[in-house]
Amino acid sequence: MKLQAIRYFIAVVEAGGFRAATNTVHVSQSAMTAALQQLEEELGAPLLHRSRRGVTPTQFGRAFLDRARAIERESRKAREEIAQLRGHWEGTVSFATSPAIGISIVPSVIKAFRERFPGIRVRCVDGLYPAVLGGLRDGHLDFAISPCAVEQLDPPFVAELLLPADVVIVCRRDHPLRKAQSLMELADCEWVISTGAGGAGALIQQAFQAAGLHGLKVGLVCESFMALPGVLALSDMLGTLPRAVLDDTRWRQELAIVPIRERLPAPQIAILRRDDIPLTPATTELISWVRHFASKLGRADV
Repeated sequence: MKLQAIRYFIAVVEAGGFRAATNTVHVSQSAMTAALQQLEEELGAPLLHRSRRGVTPTQFGRAFLDRARAIERESRKAREEIAQLRGHWEGTVSFATSPAIGISIVPSVIKAFRERFPGIRVRCVDGLYPAVLGGLRDGHLDFAISPCAVEQLDPPFVAELLLPADVVIVCRRDHPLRKAQSLMELADCEWVISTGAGGAGALIQQAFQAAGLHGLKVGLVCESFMALPGVLALSDMLGTLPRAVLDDTRWRQELAIVPIRERLPAPQIAILRRDDIPLTPATTELISWVRHFASKLGRADV
């Protein structure tokens, strides 16, 4: 099975036809057709269906497509790894980050890494556990940095703990319960929560259960950390936010931290990756900078 034929197959599926695909991979249509026919013969099944509307994958083609993309990605990573080991620092590193880490250390991480390896393209996206597992599984992400329920991870995923998340209860600055000292005083409030496992929104539910309180009143489910501070500033609802997100938001002056005595559960922020796929040297270098700045952040919070 030739890698070139696999690339042609992916190109045809993504372009929806042979003519458009040839412009992508820069090969003649006759050469592409011959390579794909050989691939179909090797697999013993037709991969593509041709019609007046274009070319679409067959049932067998759809089943093969994910594996084909994985093969192509790993081939690219292998070429990048060899090049990097030879001193040619080129290629791509892709990772996802939680909002708090994205605000607090990722800018410094990328600055330090890019100063040393300007030829490496860094792709950084927002993402929280468990949503990032899909990208790690299919190879679109090399690693992720997120609060994580470590005990719930199954192979091939592994977690390297970095530091505990610093999460606080937040309300608008003139909220009548802005100076509440205990969760009991907040028992009748409406809350904004997020549903991500291990995320800040799940913490208040855990805290209520630990305090023997039941019936948490959920007024809104909000998965956007960009929108959440403004929602809290303009409503009577309470919510939880990573302190780094609170300190960075334009709504900071409109918000107050509720100084309860109880300690909220502190989810662990971790580096998540697959342990069955080796990291490229560039990815390893970038992760080393994540560890460095995370340790500095942890010491600053002590």
